[in-house]
Amino acid sequence: MTFARRVRLMLERLLSAQITRVPAPFFPFREPRGVDVTNIAVLRDPAFRRALDAALPHTLLDTPRLANLWQLCRMSNPAGAVAEIGTYRGGGALLLSQAAPDRRLLVCDTFAGFKGQRLDGALDRLFTPEQFHDCSAEQVRALLTPYAADFRVIEGAFPASDLMGIVAGLSFVHLDVDIHDATLACLRHIAGRCVDRALVVVDDYRRGADGCDRAVESFVREHRQWTGFPLYPGQALLVHRSWFADGEAPCFIAA
Repeated sequence: MTFARRVRLMLERLLSAQITRVPAPFFPFREPRGVDVTNIAVLRDPAFRRALDAALPHTLLDTPRLANLWQLCRMSNPAGAVAEIGTYRGGGALLLSQAAPDRRLLVCDTFAGFKGQRLDGALDRLFTPEQFHDCSAEQVRALLTPYAADFRVIEGAFPASDLMGIVAGLSFVHLDVDIHDATLACLRHIAGRCVDRALVVVDDYRRGADGCDRAVESFVREHRQWTGFPLYPGQALLVHRSWFADGEAPCFIAA
């Protein structure tokens, strides 16, 4: 770990915040007021902080999105498995393994970027076939082994890669496959493989990935038992109607 990263992590712990520096050409809009992280419970949770420190070097996800995953995974049905579809280097999966250490973790990725997949020139314009090749299933297995007691890494384009049908009995899914066709195919596949009170978080929603937006919107139109909500700063939360099955408003507050 570099000296600069050690200093950054020390300051984050002191401030209960993630410090980021994004060059203006890549983020021309600046919020007029930064996010107030004072007394945010998840940022003061020692278990989350440990998992975050371990995950950040192995993921492109930022602290707010990882915090959403941590909290929502813990709120989902504890009887179901946890899946990350589109793990890249495995940091998100590592964090989820610590959010729900007693649940099975299923981790899926091509580990070859978008190889063999169609990218729509308009909807998927933010992505190229050259992206996300600097990872491997072996590296992710090695990363997860010290953290997760029960996990499987499945290599290939999901859902075709799930030849044994083991990605099932799901109660929490983090879907991060970026492009339209893959996102819609994954959502359609997992819809019938979720248990009651399942939650699905889709990354890159409403942050310029038009293919992801279109896929989410198509899915909820096709599957009326699911409804979706945007999450800041760039995710969609899909909630299954079983949360409302008893006719009462569900409690989404973790015990």
